[in-house]
Amino acid sequence: MKRLCLVGLGLLCAVAAAKAETANVHHSKPVRAHPMKVVASSSGGLAAVGFSDPYAPPVGVQKAAASQFPPIEAHSAVEPTSSFGIRVGRDAPGEPMTGGFGLSF
Repeated sequence: MKRLCLVGLGLLCAVAAAKAETANVHHSKPVRAHPMKVVASSSGGLAAVGFSDPYAPPVGVQKAAASQFPPIEAHSAVEPTSSFGIRVGRDAPGEPMTGGFGLSF
């Protein structure tokens, strides 16, 4: 039963689509083209249309001189140093020995 309903619904949609393609709608007033569309279509495409520059200054304002950032000061590269050290010593003659290892990169 469900299949029969789906087939009937599909046929109904197909008939409605076929009638919609052949239907003519009669307007009470003649349809006129929009004036801007007429101007654009008569000029031969969008090549003749003057679009504004979104990055331009406002109309009537002189273009300001572009300010440049100051140049970046380049410093000479520092060579990395690494070392390994062993230190041994006493703070006073009667004190125990102190010391250790040192490693730096």
